[in-house]
Amino acid sequence: MEDDLSKLIVRAQRKDKDAFGQIYNLFLKRIYRFVYFSVHNHEQAEDITQDTFLRAWRSLASFSTSRGSFQAFLFAIARNLVIDWYRKKKEISLEAITDPSYQEDTSEKITQDEEKQQLNRVLSKLKFLERQIVTLRYFEELSFFEIGKVVHLSEGAVRVRLHRILKQLKIYLKEQENET
Repeated sequence: MEDDLSKLIVRAQRKDKDAFGQIYNLFLKRIYRFVYFSVHNHEQAEDITQDTFLRAWRSLASFSTSRGSFQAFLFAIARNLVIDWYRKKKEISLEAITDPSYQEDTSEKITQDEEKQQLNRVLSKLKFLERQIVTLRYFEELSFFEIGKVVHLSEGAVRVRLHRILKQLKIYLKEQENET
């Protein structure tokens, strides 16, 4: 898989649109999910995701594996665009995490919605960078090294921060359990 991706990247760097289209298909859902967890707005997540791939296409010539993985390159672009969006927006509002394309029975859907709302409440207590680290690690399954490349921290700093974040999340979850 990694070898195939490397070949696609080389072809895309030579302006092969078909190769970039394959890269797009490989990463689209993951980039969208990361952006959506950051902005909590479907339309805005779609726009930022598209802008991520446009920017990646334009700056593909400057990509080098010596500076990190292609995955980290894409997520860093997405993260920067999310930060730009928040700067423009100036008001951060978190909505309940929903995925309307996912259909289940009503009882399972209600349980799932409650779990998503609980997750959203807990994640909303985290700072922006902390939320991104959690999302990249547990939803996108990036390595500590790759997360470091995306958020501009060392691998060790990411490990330490994630450890502290998880401790804080446990406290938040216990507080929520005590409230109910």
